[in-house]
Amino acid sequence: MFIYFNENKCAYHKGQLAPFFIVFIILIVIAALVTVNIGKVAKTKIYSANSVDAGALAAASTMASAFNYIAVANSQMRVNYQYFFGLASISFAWGYWKIGSAMSSASTAIAFLTAACACVPCCGHACPCPCFFPNLAAGEAALAEAIASLVDFDKTMKSLIVQVSSFYWLQYEFYKVIRENIDDYHQSALESGYSFAFNNSGISSRLKGCRLEDSSLCDACEDDCQEDCKGRCGDRDDYLIDEKDLYDECMDTCSREELNCLINNCQSHRAEYSLWLKNELDDDDPVSSQKIINYNWLDGQERSHDVSTQVVIDPVDEYVLKHTVLPFLADIALLTTAMVTANQAKGILTNAAGQASSSSPCSAEVTAAGALSFNVAALVASIAAHSGLATNGTFSSTSDSDAWPYIICWIDDVPHNQLVDVYQTQRDQGADVGVWSTEYPLITSSSRASFAGEGAIYTPSPNYDATIILTDFLSSHLLDILGEPIKDIE
Repeated sequence: MFIYFNENKCAYHKGQLAPFFIVFIILIVIAALVTVNIGKVAKTKIYSANSVDAGALAAASTMASAFNYIAVANSQMRVNYQYFFGLASISFAWGYWKIGSAMSSASTAIAFLTAACACVPCCGHACPCPCFFPNLAAGEAALAEAIASLVDFDKTMKSLIVQVSSFYWLQYEFYKVIRENIDDYHQSALESGYSFAFNNSGISSRLKGCRLEDSSLCDACEDDCQEDCKGRCGDRDDYLIDEKDLYDECMDTCSREELNCLINNCQSHRAEYSLWLKNELDDDDPVSSQKIINYNWLDGQERSHDVSTQVVIDPVDEYVLKHTVLPFLADIALLTTAMVTANQAKGILTNAAGQASSSSPCSAEVTAAGALSFNVAALVASIAAHSGLATNGTFSSTSDSDAWPYIICWIDDVPHNQLVDVYQTQRDQGADVGVWSTEYPLITSSSRASFAGEGAIYTPSPNYDATIILTDFLSSHLLDILGEPIKDIE
């Protein structure tokens, strides 16, 4: 065309600017297409960036609540220990007093029985022995006091066995409940992360709510399918504590029935997506950390669209527990030893009292002396049991079963990186107009949120909160992994 105009430029003067206008128009069309494509890529990028931020913040907020729960529960465990140790110390002090009184009374009884025994030769020769009966009576009274003190000591040791066992079981069960609840929190955090990431990814805005050929029927169809689930299930607060699951089940069933109605009768693509997401995040099938979930759909022009999301939250599976000096069974064994030896001393003193009552002070003296060693053993065992309830060191627990030998005082720490990572890729198939086929690049976004805040497990400080600390840090390795579901569909 340019050659023709050049050869005939002297004879032809019309339309000389036409070639330039044609080229200019082509450039404008190309620029418009590029602008539209760049705008769509930018819009998708904004959706993707917002979605990973929303997912990361939602998941991190749930995890912050989880760690705040641990801190509050740990404060209660600490108070439980302090209250228990204080009461136990009072009981032990009472036991020390009683075993000390028993030893003092037994020593006094031995002294009086010794004096009475010294009077026996004189009394045997029928001479006056004013020292015999008073000393024998005083010895019998002292033996009775020692026996009574040992009975009280025995009751105290039994009471302490009950106290220690109850506290051990309380703290162990409390720890198990904490672990179970934190596992639930972790699962909820994953579900929140995926839910917010998908719902903010722009999927809903690109799906049709109704695909009936006669669009005038759509509103009526949607109105017919909508249910008043609140009216059907009532108010959650009206349910008893052990019936809250019934309300949740009722609301879930109601929403599923509504979505199925919209899908079957109104051909709602948006309802299909909502039901798909509900099934993916079903409580009966827990979501695993680092799972890649992909949603694929076709638009009205049969163009494929994909959104893949991955939420990464390390499980909370390690707890550093503060424990007592002695394990549970060892402390119970010492208390039992103190109780058994005290009962042995009581039995010996009872025999001595019987001998004294039969006017045999010499035999009673020897018998009573044998109880002193058992009294000392009972005292030592009770002191050791008391010392064994003091705090001493920590151990790492990775399951509730490995904590059973210990008497747990409180949770000293919960090692965790306190981070939530959310990754997302989006792909939109371009239009194919024959001579022109557009392909949009794979859009990637990532967001990292911390939920450390100013919180601490010990000394308990429930001040954990969520904040975004890093964005668009997606590595090429993770990009390849997240791209695989999309590649498979292609």
